[in-house]
Amino acid sequence: MGDFLWELVAGRKEPHESPGAAARRELLEETGYTTRRLLKLLHIIPTPGFVQEWMWIFAAEGLAEGTAQPEEDEKITPRTFTLKQVDAMIRNGRLRDAKSIAGLLYYMRYGARVPR
Repeated sequence: MGDFLWELVAGRKEPHESPGAAARRELLEETGYTTRRLLKLLHIIPTPGFVQEWMWIFAAEGLAEGTAQPEEDEKITPRTFTLKQVDAMIRNGRLRDAKSIAGLLYYMRYGARVPR
């Protein structure tokens, strides 16, 4: 994109991995956190008609801090935001990543009612 973006933790699922295992691996790599529990929020098709790609978006509960393990080509600055800050970032265009916007808006609207 030629610019830095704020986005949720994300990455490619390896052929042998389940979506949940990939989410846990990416969370550790990009932030250093591990999680006791993942809740599936969405299973989306980000660009239908262009590529055959599915994305799973999870919420992580019971986080424990650790050391990030980014890949060599990743330039990541982990940061947490409140839901109020995220809402403002979406409204003012500061958050532009579509999967992150979809996941965060879904969580803000339905998060408390996600099946457990």
